[in-house]
Amino acid sequence: MILFLILYSFSYQILKDSIYERYFLDGTSEKYEEIYIKIEDEKGTFEWNQINIYYTPYYNTSDFKFVEIKRKDGEIIKIPLENIKDELAPPELGGTIFWGTRKKFLQLPKLNVGDIIHYGVFYKGGNWLGPQGETIYRTPFPGYFNTIEIFEDYVPIKRKIYVIEELKEKPIKFKIFNGKINYKKKKIDGKIIHIFWCDSVPPLKREYLSGSKYDNFRKLIITNIPSWIDISKHEYFLSEENIEPNEYIKKFTDSILKDEKSDSEKIYKLFYFVSDKIRYLGLVETDFEGYKPHKAEIVLKHMEGVCKDKAGLLVSLLRAAGFKAYYAITGVGIRMEDFPSDQANHALVALEEKNFKYIYLDPTIGSGGKDFLPPYEEGQEILVARKEGDILRKIPFSKTEEKGINISIEENIFKNEIKGKLKVNTKKGFDQFFRGIFRNKEYKDLKKFLKNYFSFLKNFEIDTILFMDTYDYSKYFEFEIDFKREPEFLKIDEYILFKPILFYKEFIENFLWEINFIEKERKYPFVFNFNKKIEIEEKINSEDFEIIALKGREKLKGKKVNFELESKGNTIILSVSINKKEFKGKEYKEIYKLKNEIKRSFKKWIILKT
Repeated sequence: MILFLILYSFSYQILKDSIYERYFLDGTSEKYEEIYIKIEDEKGTFEWNQINIYYTPYYNTSDFKFVEIKRKDGEIIKIPLENIKDELAPPELGGTIFWGTRKKFLQLPKLNVGDIIHYGVFYKGGNWLGPQGETIYRTPFPGYFNTIEIFEDYVPIKRKIYVIEELKEKPIKFKIFNGKINYKKKKIDGKIIHIFWCDSVPPLKREYLSGSKYDNFRKLIITNIPSWIDISKHEYFLSEENIEPNEYIKKFTDSILKDEKSDSEKIYKLFYFVSDKIRYLGLVETDFEGYKPHKAEIVLKHMEGVCKDKAGLLVSLLRAAGFKAYYAITGVGIRMEDFPSDQANHALVALEEKNFKYIYLDPTIGSGGKDFLPPYEEGQEILVARKEGDILRKIPFSKTEEKGINISIEENIFKNEIKGKLKVNTKKGFDQFFRGIFRNKEYKDLKKFLKNYFSFLKNFEIDTILFMDTYDYSKYFEFEIDFKREPEFLKIDEYILFKPILFYKEFIENFLWEINFIEKERKYPFVFNFNKKIEIEEKINSEDFEIIALKGREKLKGKKVNFELESKGNTIILSVSINKKEFKGKEYKEIYKLKNEIKRSFKKWIILKT
């Protein structure tokens, strides 16, 4: 532990984090947590100028029981609890999505290095869902308890202990992930007590593109939900009454599909209506917000809703059109472990092609793109809500060749100017991004945005921009620009060195930005947003210069990574394939080799002669 504090500087450390929890027959629980925080440097005195705790009206409660500061000289300062303030949490913490998470905070006096903050918090309610009126609490799955506890952090933890009191009528099961957590079971005064703890936990290094902390940190999942089939049945019970199409939904579906003939045309029409026309905004209509989609008719009339509402409405419309569609839940940005518990944070649509064979649609995150499902959701775990129940499944990956971007550049080199044309054909992953840019910017702002893409080039100017209708989903988005720029020549004797656009580091990073975060060594997996193929061709023409040499062929072929750089005539071709989303262990070495190959291409030049 001392070694870590010498090698690294931490603004604070957790001396002790102790939790005692007990749950009840209805699945609700009471939890008491007591924490000791030691301030290690001046930065920590500012980071801990206040203490925050969170709760969600209609769902749960949280209350400070005491707060005190132990000064380095032994003085103990008790902080008055009447100074607690209560406000809406920031949007990224759910404050304005739909259930209105709130923050309670208590301002602390000026801290000094070496001070210890000691405070206790009491939580009550369901895992998420809590009080309605004065006394009623609910959980996501009534009658069942489940929770997730993390045992690591980016700062040292001297001791973390979690104790849960088991209910005999509904015993728990648990599973530990991503490392070791100590465990013992005791019987005290007739009660079964489960104790989990870790001592001297070293701080974890922050690594970009490594996924969620829930994917990598030591964690404990506790549940008494019997199986995923039971969760699937419950999700069906929750959602079904609100998504089964009524006469209003059926009439609307008939009207919107009156000119569509084929099944594929109908599916596309309904998907784009929900994804593009129903804005993402929370509705508060019931006493069970957060898990249950609102009635499809209400969402349609309001023309707004969050993921559960958009998914529920699309299911309803598809059913009204005669398709077998189901509500489904998944985890965006987190891995759902195959252990039945509440781990989902997003809702999708499962369109059944054959018995238990699905196409997945995301009318929320997929909004504004050609694809039903953004490629970065591929590989996620998903649970379909069915009356008979279903198992936890994985969204399959599409082929690498279907995702990425194709770029062709033609540059005509003159002594004092370069005139060129750049054409971009997007595929999965880039289609949605560029449609959004072109759809939401005025022409002059669009020029400014694209010019910024090429700010690394000297006196780069855009003459014209041509692009397809951003609402035309018959093919992936395409655009082209005519440009001019000032040549940057490096003269050596009678030869001139010229750098084409695709040899500029900044240009490649516009489309493969992840390479900036590839280090030689890392602890956690390296996660691309999606597997992809990037192909760039640049053709060089000149009446004022003779092209003496382009680049010869270079190739890197790995199990999951491919790189190729070659010239054909006066054209240079660069191709990069990332054939997997997550790289770890020996596979990560391939990514590091790829980075080095790409870096070498940044040093290439074309040789010209007058």
